[in-house]
Amino acid sequence: TRLLRSSAAAPVNRVFREIAARRLRRLAERGTPQMSSDAAITLATERCMEALHGFVRTRIAA
Repeated sequence: TRLLRSSAAAPVNRVFREIAARRLRRLAERGTPQMSSDAAITLATERCMEALHGFVRTRIAA
């Protein structure tokens, strides 16, 4: 670990930081924003209820 903190390793560390920052920036630009867990739960609940109502309608019609 002493080598990683030495002044000789500073240019290499700087390059690695720049590469990591570039990758993170690309990932952030490509990624879709995540919903809050409450919004995700609400959306999943609504989809389940719609599926349940659709299933019940097909059973009643049969």
